[in-house]
Amino acid sequence: MNKKPTPPKPPQDAADHPPCIYLTAGLRRQIQQHLCTAYPQEACGLLLARHSLRPARLNGEIHITEVWPAANQVPKHEQFNRYAIAPAAMHQAQNRASAAGLDIAGVYHSHPDAPAQPSATDLSAAWPVYVYIIVRTSSTGATEWQAWRLREDGSHRVFVQMPLETYTDATGE
Repeated sequence: MNKKPTPPKPPQDAADHPPCIYLTAGLRRQIQQHLCTAYPQEACGLLLARHSLRPARLNGEIHITEVWPAANQVPKHEQFNRYAIAPAAMHQAQNRASAAGLDIAGVYHSHPDAPAQPSATDLSAAWPVYVYIIVRTSSTGATEWQAWRLREDGSHRVFVQMPLETYTDATGE
């Protein structure tokens, strides 16, 4: 008796299975130092990755190759729960990234004394082409790291958590 072949399964939606973000231990330390130095204010910066790994495709791994610390541009009295990166800083980072064959892949920022989960402000300001690393900072350091990306479906916007892996590269970083 001949069995009918099993039809192939349809590809799974990348929105349901987001790619992993990879960050070297050295880059993680750089981010941690930047964010913890700013505590108790929010701090922020940019994540750079190779063109071929652009997160807009969201179908493969994202290897962060460089971080770009940025100044928090909101007024000092709002920096406890808000951040903004100046357009000039974004332009400067994009020029640096382009010259090195990189793209701005995303943003990192801290949540002082708050969970590493997107806030309503994060949701309203997020761009779907970027990934976001949010770090809970406290007086004891960077205590929680989470990665996210924005998924839009018409007028519905929601953050989807992404796996975040830290590794030691060949240089020991």
